Amino acid sequence: MNYLNCYKNIFILCAVISISGCSGTFLSYKGKTITQENSVIELKQGDQQGIWKTNELSINYHYQLVNGSLKISGEVDLLGGLQTGFNAVDHLIVQLLILNDNSTVINNVDIYAADHFHSTKYIPMIFEANVPVPSDAKSITFTYDGRLSDGAGADEGTIYDFWYFPK
Repeated sequence: MNYLNCYKNIFILCAVISISGCSGTFLSYKGKTITQENSVIELKQGDQQGIWKTNELSINYHYQLVNGSLKISGEVDLLGGLQTGFNAVDHLIVQLLILNDNSTVINNVDIYAADHFHSTKYIPMIFEANVPVPSDAKSITFTYDGRLSDGAGADEGTIYDFWYFPK
């Protein structure tokens, strides 16, 4: 009987972790401070656009900040030959980080998520989100986590893990 209760508790724990991980709230960047000023974008009223990029990924964004809401859209693109070297995006999550005047993350929101084995033929990847913005928000930046593969399968082929969190 005790084994049954133990297995039941393990199952419940795994379910909670899985649900939390899928909702994007299990791993939060809230409270982290960004010191890398060149990756931070000052929030301004009205129509704004720009390009944010690292060595691996670029985000061509357009946003409108109106009445405490940020409507953001754009394209996520792979850089540095990653698109031609791999034919599947196993996963990719791009998050918008909302920062206060001390460059501390006050919220992080998923703005793009690629499903398992998303073909690189569909790059650039389009996103659109409407995000509530707290009154103390002063700037934004992005973070991402992804994996590319040649599509051969989990135990075979070539994979490339990539991620970025501004320092």
